[in-house]
Amino acid sequence: MTDLDLHHVLQKVTISQTQAANIHLNPEKHGINPEVIQKGGKDYTNVVDIAVENLQKQFLKKAFPEIGFLGEETETIEGERYFWIVDPTDGTAVYSTGGEYYSNSVALADRESRTIPFGSVYQSAIGRQFVRINNEVWIRESTIEKNGKHKTIERIPQPSQSRGLPELMGCVILPSKYRNDNPELAGKLGKVFQEVEFPALERSYSMIDAKPASGSSALFCCDIADGNRHFALLYKQKAWDMAGGALIARDAGCIVKPADLEQQIATCTKNTLLDVEVYANSHVQDIVMSRFNS
Repeated sequence: MTDLDLHHVLQKVTISQTQAANIHLNPEKHGINPEVIQKGGKDYTNVVDIAVENLQKQFLKKAFPEIGFLGEETETIEGERYFWIVDPTDGTAVYSTGGEYYSNSVALADRESRTIPFGSVYQSAIGRQFVRINNEVWIRESTIEKNGKHKTIERIPQPSQSRGLPELMGCVILPSKYRNDNPELAGKLGKVFQEVEFPALERSYSMIDAKPASGSSALFCCDIADGNRHFALLYKQKAWDMAGGALIARDAGCIVKPADLEQQIATCTKNTLLDVEVYANSHVQDIVMSRFNS
């Protein structure tokens, strides 16, 4: 629990995320050239990422001056107890190549209680928002009625109960800059999507590699929560990648490891690396781990 009104937090964060979406969708109208910038090695960002983070930093600092700020692209602002964890564009590669599977992720960390009491993952391209307040999660999305009018609905996510390997969709992520130092892990991850013989059907099947290029891992976790995906193995991830989506999946009823992930995020620094597993259900976990450890 926190001393903050988290529904007021949601209201303000949603405003900041819709403003961010306006920049994502119309950068030129904001005087921004969506140019890719090399940060060194294989790391890169986009001018839009920096613009979005600066906008949200200023907006949230004005709305909540006592709260610190930890973002992917800009300098950290210290806070005594609370701090924001922001990923301005989770899935920069997808965004930079014209795709839709990117998101803006904002979470609120409480150092004192070592919790993440609030999180919101917003898919700018379609206006879909996954919200988490304490341990309650829900989805806001826009639908089009028969009369052609747009209507926003709120609903509870429902993870898949599937145990059928050929339909399981998942992703494995180990950033390329960490692969050479983790050859055994990279090899195990490669086994996950290998084909499996089904003698009764006289066919071989594999799980579906639904990894969206370098798309939004936060959004992927949210889609596991909502029954659209089944698992994600996410290694060497930064806190802003996991603070929103992974905890939304956990509180929707998915299996999320490690058990102390929330505490790790709440005490993170900009250099913290996290290894996270997300499964829609225990059957999926068993199938994936049998492949991983084969």
